[in-house]
Amino acid sequence: MSASLELWRAASPVPIPRIYRPRDVWSRNLGLLARPPLAAGEALWLDPCGSIHTWGLDRALDAVFLDGQHRVLAVRADVRPWRIALAPRGTRSVLELPAGAAAGFQPGATVQLARLRQPPAGTSQK
Repeated sequence: MSASLELWRAASPVPIPRIYRPRDVWSRNLGLLARPPLAAGEALWLDPCGSIHTWGLDRALDAVFLDGQHRVLAVRADVRPWRIALAPRGTRSVLELPAGAAAGFQPGATVQLARLRQPPAGTSQK
């Protein structure tokens, strides 16, 4: 894990044991372009973020749009490469997941996010 990422997890409505949250604007703007594909049980949390795009990606993803209280506003499944997924009104952040992983998320559900202990600076977990 790079020093520009925080490690989080989600307990509900769908457990996600590893959520990577970019800490700076540069890392957030690069998103999934700057890292290996997400594995099962992983997500990228872009906060703040509105609409997303998959320009330059070679794989589809699922996007879960959250408001400021982490309520699910919308789920966009199987966003293929070179597409844009527009955020619904009120979006504060987006969880990007591997394609098919957002099936259990429903609008109105609240995602319970918890920050995990940070590794020492300069160490890598992935």
